[in-house]
Amino acid sequence: LDYLLRSSELQKHQQESGVSSNLWTKLKLILVSAECSQQANCNACKKNGTLSPAHVLLKRVLSYPDFFDNVSVARNTIWLLNQLASTDAWIFQKPDPKGIYPLHVVLQQECTPQHHTGKVIARELVKTLLQVHPQSARCLLHQRLPIHWAVEHNWPCHDLLLAVYPEALDAQDSTSELYPFQIAAAAAASVSTRTSAPCKQAESMSSVSALDITFELLRANPTHVRPMPAKHHGVRAEA
Repeated sequence: LDYLLRSSELQKHQQESGVSSNLWTKLKLILVSAECSQQANCNACKKNGTLSPAHVLLKRVLSYPDFFDNVSVARNTIWLLNQLASTDAWIFQKPDPKGIYPLHVVLQQECTPQHHTGKVIARELVKTLLQVHPQSARCLLHQRLPIHWAVEHNWPCHDLLLAVYPEALDAQDSTSELYPFQIAAAAAASVSTRTSAPCKQAESMSSVSALDITFELLRANPTHVRPMPAKHHGVRAEA
């Protein structure tokens, strides 16, 4: 799978008007093989009779330290996702045995682009997943909406999520009882306290991104700055 994702040969096929059925069959076989090579996935597949190649693909690429700065790998990944969506859209529309959708797989990971290109890659990845399954923007994971995961982990996609599920703007996190703008503000504060030299540039960009997200979410509904009702005593990040 790593060879496939980093292959320059795959980019050549992307320039063609169509992908031969023989080639695409081989590519899908690689994805399925990568999933079944993991014992936990293999047992789940036998028990539930389902495959989750999109999950495996996303987990693998997001484990690459350079994913957000590797345009070649990002291009191959998004191309593969689009190919899967065009032939097997159901893969994105069903959760894995743990109730996790492909969108959840992405937004649970920290988004750490070091350059603007990395932010473009991050947005394109989320946009691809939302296009094939917009309903996933409404699907809870551990009682949290995707927008809660996204703003906490600095994914620059809150507008994409709100475009398909506007009501998420007013949804409080079930655990912290914070609104999305408050979660983003907490994420910005958390990033600003880390000063590790090797990660300074990435953290600086993440901090700025989190502040931008906080402002945009608050501007979308300024009424969220009103005092919270007494029953929401768990909130600690009122504006």
